[in-house]
Amino acid sequence: MDWTETSRTRLMTIEDAVALVKSGQTIVTGIPEPVYFLNALAQRTDLSDVSVTSALGGPGLQAIAQNPGFAAITSFSNIYIRDDVLAGRIAFRPGGFFGAAKQMTSLKPDLVVLTVTAPEADGTVRPGCVMAFDDTLMRNAKESGATVLALVDENEPRAYGAAFHVSDFDGIIPQPAKEAAPRLLYEESPHASAIAETLAEFVPDGATLQGGVGDVPDFALAKLTHLKDPGVHTEVLGAGLATLVDQGIATSIHKPRNTGKATYTMANGQAIDMVGDDERYRILGSSDCLDPRIIAENPRLRCVNAAVAVDLYGQGSAEMVNGKQFSGIGGQQDFLRACHLSEDALAIIVLESTARNDTISRICPVIPEGNVISATRYDIDVVITEYGAAVLQHATVKERAERLIAIAHPKFREELERGARERGILTN
Repeated sequence: MDWTETSRTRLMTIEDAVALVKSGQTIVTGIPEPVYFLNALAQRTDLSDVSVTSALGGPGLQAIAQNPGFAAITSFSNIYIRDDVLAGRIAFRPGGFFGAAKQMTSLKPDLVVLTVTAPEADGTVRPGCVMAFDDTLMRNAKESGATVLALVDENEPRAYGAAFHVSDFDGIIPQPAKEAAPRLLYEESPHASAIAETLAEFVPDGATLQGGVGDVPDFALAKLTHLKDPGVHTEVLGAGLATLVDQGIATSIHKPRNTGKATYTMANGQAIDMVGDDERYRILGSSDCLDPRIIAENPRLRCVNAAVAVDLYGQGSAEMVNGKQFSGIGGQQDFLRACHLSEDALAIIVLESTARNDTISRICPVIPEGNVISATRYDIDVVITEYGAAVLQHATVKERAERLIAIAHPKFREELERGARERGILTN
């Protein structure tokens, strides 16, 4: 039976959905962004003082930002909205994913809109490629009396794990059939093999892997095919980790929770097409997936994340370039905190030694003024570039600088040593 028949009492047209919005209201959307709803809402010219928060904004929030009747807010800048964030048309609200549900709930939304898959015969409604904080957001919204709508995108994968029920929603909006959005495809770093070879030295058999967003961690993790029975517990499931699962390498049999399942809260790129109808994966809400206490339960945790730059003190910047918001912190901070709670964990940063055709060193004397610190010097255990590894755990300030200079691009090492001496880090 067609899903619209089983859910007909809650069906709502897009026109009726956007008509619910009144001036002065607060709207919060889940992830993925309900672009169809936001594009329709942006056409209304009779509204004023409407706040729209999309934690991972895209084309829909960009459309909202062009309408003077709305205030657009996000917590993660990206290729779609970066110019609008820099120009101030979209406000940036810093926040990690574990704390996002609390942050979103504190906004006391009048309306919540979530993107989901088509309801199943038993009323199950799956979140698609992302759950993140959507389950907590929906639950808290219902408790406060807010209206919760579901936008059905039939291109979303049917992922096993945390899910909703059709009765959770006040209205269900069918989205017209469309082609699936192009998947994000990373271009493999020419240094991926060298970085992976060094990374392998720090990842034992049976380790639990987390991978951050970006081509460097994604491709480096994909090359760890020698491992025996690693597990996966990650925020963003990229093609690298999904490939290890697909090949039967990452079995997750040593994990204490969701044993035998690769757990994640967001699938990205090609991984979106790999998780659907596959029992080896479990999608979780961020309250479970990104709770540092739960993450830390996993054995031999290896959190492998990216950074834009790392300075000689061992501080990492992952979200700003030249003082401008480039992305967001996502769940990186949650996994860094988890490493502190586990005796056998390592927080690893992987990055290429240079940027812009070897004209800029990603290892720098100090994170430039105007850029925020995403990972403090107390958070990072190991930094890896194509030139090797700098073990920062338990190292003195001098030792950190020496080890980081040793893995910088050779053309910048003298300059970095000079910068370290000017700051008193190196004295002889």
